Amino acid sequence: MNRLYKSTLFIAILMVYSQAVFSQLEKGTHSLGLDFSGGTFKDSWEVGGANFGSLRITPSYSYFFRDGLAMITGATANRRTQEWSFIDGNPNERLIRDFRVFSGIRKHVQVAEKFYLLGTLGAFYQHENEELYLLMGSPLQEETVERKRDMGVFAEGGIIYFPNPRWSIELIFQQGDLARMKNSSRSSQGEGEVTGYRLGIKGMMDQPTLGIRYYFLQKP
Repeated sequence: MNRLYKSTLFIAILMVYSQAVFSQLEKGTHSLGLDFSGGTFKDSWEVGGANFGSLRITPSYSYFFRDGLAMITGATANRRTQEWSFIDGNPNERLIRDFRVFSGIRKHVQVAEKFYLLGTLGAFYQHENEELYLLMGSPLQEETVERKRDMGVFAEGGIIYFPNPRWSIELIFQQGDLARMKNSSRSSQGEGEVTGYRLGIKGMMDQPTLGIRYYFLQKP
C-alpha cells in the first residue's frame, strides 16, 4: 500500500504542476511514438534449467490540447515465452500473448534543460491468451489454455529527454493499474472462470520501457 501511495502522489504532483515548455509541447502539436521493451535470459539449477524471453511494442499518437498537456492513445502487443525442463529432460512450455489498447492524458513537467518528467492517467482494455504445455513422461501430457480480459484505469510515470527539436527519448519506469477482470481456463481437469477486480503496481527499473517520439512542429 505504501508503494501505491507514493506512485499515486507522484502522478498527482505531475498532473497539477506547470512550467514553461519547449515548442514540442505547445498546444496544437502532434506526435507519434514507439515504445519497446524485452529481453532473454537463462536460469539453471541442480536438476534442470529454463529459458525466458519477452518482447513488447507500443505505437502511440498524442495531441497537445494545452501547453504541456496531451491526449495520448495507442496499442501494445506483448509476447512472453518460457521453456524449462527437469532432470528427466521432458520439455515444458508457456506462451503468453496479450494485446492492449489505451487512451489517456499525459502531463509534462520540466526538471532540467531538455529533461521532463511525465505522468499519464487513462483507461485501457486488454486481451491475453496463455498456453501451458507440461510433458510429464510419455504419453502423460497436460495442456492448459487461459483467456483473460481486463478493463480498467492505469497510471504511469517516466522521464523524457529532447536531443533535438523534433525527437525525444522516453523512459517509463513506474506503472500501475486497477481493472475489472474475467479469466476463463480449459484443461484436462475441466473448465473454469474467475471474475473480479485486481490491483497491480510495479517499478520497472530492472526492465524499463524505452521509447522514441517524433513531433510535428507548428509553423511559426
